[in-house]
Amino acid sequence: GWRAATLQSLMVATSATVFAVIVAVPAAFALVRTAITGRHILTMLLISPMLTPGVVMGLGYELYFGRLGLAGTTVGIALAHATLVSPFVLIAAMSGFRHLDANLETAARVMGAGPATIFRRVILPQAKVAVLGGAVLAFAISFDEVVIAYFLSGATSATLPVRMYSTIQWEISPIIAAISSLLTLVSLVVALALMWLQSDNNVASR
Repeated sequence: GWRAATLQSLMVATSATVFAVIVAVPAAFALVRTAITGRHILTMLLISPMLTPGVVMGLGYELYFGRLGLAGTTVGIALAHATLVSPFVLIAAMSGFRHLDANLETAARVMGAGPATIFRRVILPQAKVAVLGGAVLAFAISFDEVVIAYFLSGATSATLPVRMYSTIQWEISPIIAAISSLLTLVSLVVALALMWLQSDNNVASR
């Protein structure tokens, strides 16, 4: 049961991270590069999930996804977590896009590259550290999230944090201490990965 919950958390966190990157990275580039009306309001709207209480979001998702048949499913939890972690990817990507070298884009455009090629071959490689940093942070937040997952989890879709919370309510087991130690180790690895990405970015910029 603990292995199944761990695999569930890994699937949910991975799916949520991929979805968040796909949605948040283009949105971040558009917000940084285009002078659209109400850009600041749109930015606040996109980052609002990180400011909304988890209980409110969990209850809202349970009511809404229940009508769609997604409550108690892996897809439902992954979509809810993707909404939760997208602002973190958005903020990290926006920070990376603000420090791009515009001369490289101009050179690529002069050489005949189209917008899609420039974005894929010129812009993303320059901002990859910021995007990867946001993705790592999003994965860690999704893997550790318990409130929203508690509202949406079913009998066969409970994530590891939800199973830990439920177990603490009914019994005292040394398994909880062991898993807590492993999660602490995972958090340390994530922190070291973020530090390594930041240091690698500083070296590359020099």
